Amino acid sequence: EGEGEGEGEGEAKAEGPARIETYVRKAQGGFGLDLAVTNGRLRITKLKDGAENPAKNASPPLMVGDVIEIINGSSYATAKEGVSMIKGATDGLRLVVLRG
Repeated sequence: EGEGEGEGEGEAKAEGPARIETYVRKAQGGFGLDLAVTNGRLRITKLKDGAENPAKNASPPLMVGDVIEIINGSSYATAKEGVSMIKGATDGLRLVVLRG
């Protein structure tokens, strides 16, 4: 099955996690996600319940397990700095996350 379909060559097999860019609008209750620190990076551990959850309604939506790499065009040195950047965002977050 599928032999000779480019397996093991170039782009057929993804190398590591996918990089995904998304934008999350801030709602009255925040961004609708819970975070934890894994290896110094912020990882999404929960998307809060509710149809109006901004993280679920982002395009593309965020998912549990996504690791946040870039926040509004900037990387962060420590998890504490990353949390401060998220809390300081007034309108929304332009994020680059790693998935997979």
